[in-house]
Amino acid sequence: MTRKKLYDENEVLEKAMYSFWEHGFRGVTTRDLASSMGINQFSVYASFENKEKLFVKSLEYYYENLFIQRTLRPLSDSPLNLENLKQFLQQFVDTSETDYPLGCFICNTMIEDSSVRDQADEVIQRYTNIVKEAFQTVIRSSHPEADDALIQKKTGFLFGSFLGLTMLKRMGANGNPIQNYVNELLAAISN
Repeated sequence: MTRKKLYDENEVLEKAMYSFWEHGFRGVTTRDLASSMGINQFSVYASFENKEKLFVKSLEYYYENLFIQRTLRPLSDSPLNLENLKQFLQQFVDTSETDYPLGCFICNTMIEDSSVRDQADEVIQRYTNIVKEAFQTVIRSSHPEADDALIQKKTGFLFGSFLGLTMLKRMGANGNPIQNYVNELLAAISN
């Protein structure tokens, strides 16, 4: 006979997401996670099997509920243009460190030295693809005369710069340094 869960799985998953986002995979133990989630370790294992699977589920939760529903929204409008890109990037200037943990959870995972990165690869690929596709659309609309090679080059530059922006946020940069970064990035893409 299975026991009935006395907690909402999405609520505890969101709490786990914040713990992983703030501390990284290696920075929290299963005991820490259980405590932050408000459940016991047995429930963590019963619901998610292990820390690695909980991490991947947390990353998926972030992707679907924060990134797609909130952060990506400016790049979901049609037609996409430089103003949409500016709105998207401006979120990283305007978000204070009290709102969320530092950086982007998925970008943090990309650079974390962790065996779980391989298990999270599917979520990372979805994230990379959707961001690059949106960037490519913005660049194509702002440079209609550009050939595919130039569009790919500018998309690669923009994506790499975006990752740099999220790393600056992870390192605690805010205010003018981030605004200057975004301004320079937009100027480079506009040319």
